[in-house]
Amino acid sequence: GIGVLIALKMQRTITDPILSLARVMGRVRESGDFSVRAKKVEDEEIAQLVDTFNTMLDHIQERDIALQTHQRTLEKTVETRTAEMRKAKESAEAANMAKSDFLATMSHEIRTPMNGMLAMADLLSKAKLAPRHKRYAEVIAKSGQSLLAIINDILDFSKIEAGRL
Repeated sequence: GIGVLIALKMQRTITDPILSLARVMGRVRESGDFSVRAKKVEDEEIAQLVDTFNTMLDHIQERDIALQTHQRTLEKTVETRTAEMRKAKESAEAANMAKSDFLATMSHEIRTPMNGMLAMADLLSKAKLAPRHKRYAEVIAKSGQSLLAIINDILDFSKIEAGRL
């Protein structure tokens, strides 16, 4: 009987610290709280096991802190780059609008004198001229009409782009 009591006492000195460590492990697993630590015991082998477990928790905590820091850094980088991209997009849109306005204005400014030149070429071609000069006037009129058609196309495209059509 005394031997059984001594064996039970010895068994408890070994199993109690292991069961305590198992309970701490269970709490960590269920809660995800890596700040919990197992209490150190006097038994050398079990103390080594507890120390190893606590060191593992320390490493996990350090890794989590590093990951959180990295995540915050990445979030700031994404915010900064998003702001930069937004500014670049707005700048590009403004430049595109300025280009469209310029093209619309220039096409209109070119078309007006072109119409005057065509009218004069048409009058010249209807005047009494030598056949050779009459042909020159007709070439000028036809070339001017082709150029005016191109300018009108540019004007229409520019108006579409500028939202003025």
